[in-house]
Amino acid sequence: MKTFLFLLILIPNLSFSQKEKIKYWSEKDTLQFEDFKGKHDNPKFGALSYLSLKLENIGITNDKINVMAIFNTKKSFIMAIHSNYVLKHEQIHFDITELFARKIRKELLVYYKNNFNLDIKVSYDIYKRQIKKYDLYEHEYDNETNYGRNIEQQSKWNRKIQKELEKYKEYSNDKYLKYIDSI
Repeated sequence: MKTFLFLLILIPNLSFSQKEKIKYWSEKDTLQFEDFKGKHDNPKFGALSYLSLKLENIGITNDKINVMAIFNTKKSFIMAIHSNYVLKHEQIHFDITELFARKIRKELLVYYKNNFNLDIKVSYDIYKRQIKKYDLYEHEYDNETNYGRNIEQQSKWNRKIQKELEKYKEYSNDKYLKYIDSI
């Protein structure tokens, strides 16, 4: 299994092309086999999740920034033989993407509480710093689980990521947006 991280920074009023099919991370709407609509054109990988962390301007005057964990259905693929085990491994990749979205939101929130003006450079620096950590974390996940083949390690990572998501729960998108609106 392989994960491809696509970094995307959006300027106001720009978005994914209509041809791109995206799924935002949601605790209630986990990945399904039907979400993997890309061509399986690389026999080296049993699955590939095309994930991104999208920065977007929000607020009445676009004076604040949010970050979203995104799964691109059109570019992601899974092997013809569907395995719930492989699907769970890919879901954890998506969960890790959300975890780092929460970490970025946490840093942005600290910044916004201390600074009332949007500083794109500072926001982007926070984003870049966390993206580097995210990339290392994703590699660590695949290496330790041997791309999901090591069942014991995969179980450990499943529990680890759930604990981490819980730890950063107050930075989930819904809660973050409420905080941002109150600043």
